[in-house]
Amino acid sequence: MARDPSYIYAILAYSRTLNTTKRIFDEDSLLAPYTHTTQEALAEQKAQAFAAQLNHQRHKGATDWTAKIQKQDYKPNSTERGAQIRAPRLAR
Repeated sequence: MARDPSYIYAILAYSRTLNTTKRIFDEDSLLAPYTHTTQEALAEQKAQAFAAQLNHQRHKGATDWTAKIQKQDYKPNSTERGAQIRAPRLAR
């Protein structure tokens, strides 16, 4: 049985104009339950594609979306997970 990863990457895009960060659900987790992006290079590629898509769509009128990834704990307890959603932080 495969071991669960310690960390996963959140796929984000940031707009300086709007001062907003937008997150996309990881497509890999839709294909198989509990499968997430664990490789930094792959996460960066997904974030670049996400930011390009938002720029092409002129999402919320902005064209300055930039790729961003965030390393997060994998399946932490509910209190810690809630804190990450409200105030995301980089992994230790």
